[in-house]
Amino acid sequence: MPQIEAILTAATMVAYAAGFALSVAGLIIGKERLFRWGRWATALGLLVHTGALTARTVVSGHLPIATPYENATLAAWSIVLLTFLAPRRWRMYQAAGTGAVPLALVIIGWGLMGDTVASPMGVSLKSVWLYVHVFFAILAYAAFSIGAGAAAVLLIKHYRPDKGLSEKLPSLEELELVLFRYVVFGFLTEAVMIAAGSIWAKDLWGSYWSWDPVETWSLVSWLVYGVLIHLWVVHGWRGHRIAWVGLFAIVFVIIAYFGVGFLLQGTAHVFTVPPPPTFLGQ
Repeated sequence: MPQIEAILTAATMVAYAAGFALSVAGLIIGKERLFRWGRWATALGLLVHTGALTARTVVSGHLPIATPYENATLAAWSIVLLTFLAPRRWRMYQAAGTGAVPLALVIIGWGLMGDTVASPMGVSLKSVWLYVHVFFAILAYAAFSIGAGAAAVLLIKHYRPDKGLSEKLPSLEELELVLFRYVVFGFLTEAVMIAAGSIWAKDLWGSYWSWDPVETWSLVSWLVYGVLIHLWVVHGWRGHRIAWVGLFAIVFVIIAYFGVGFLLQGTAHVFTVPPPPTFLGQ
């Protein structure tokens, strides 16, 4: 990793950690001033994070989408960005946003555990469909992460309604709306992600679909969120029931994004070395 990127990444993590700590303190103590400081600290972290991604792009000669580390840091950046883009009337930062920042830190930390060397992108990966695929994947996973944060806060509100902490959180109706809207957004963007990935796979490996573990688990996660939307729209599920589904669904995203590459062998989704997969039988 280039030195300037390493410095900016470290500063990003410090700013995110400070923003999270201040926000939690504001949530517990009930001081709006701490929330405000937390937002400023996290906004600073987002700005510095953008600088780190820019440095990576300049050094590698391509957008940061070619390695697991690059995908991780870009995913973390998008989670924080989507949190800030949420309407302020939703009080997202005080609720789900407070959980989104440490999630971003965890994702960056996971990425730093792997290979962080900046290198040119392989010729076989230079496709516009790769950029479309990764861009919508980042949007989808960020949206699902924020939706899961809202679901977790909703459950706190439901099971501890008389506690002082619960009174400082958004209303159940507001959290339900945040959960549903982000899930719908993630569901639509993940559909584009899967479609773009299939087109790219056809050019790269000669097949639109090969039942690669990452492909399969991504499809499963998309179907699970489809079930959540169905339960909301058709069966009228609200409150703690839909929140539990929201938390259950994010597990499949975690498996697709982190678990498959860590636990299973044979996936073609290893961006640093992209030979044709041997399990396709083609």
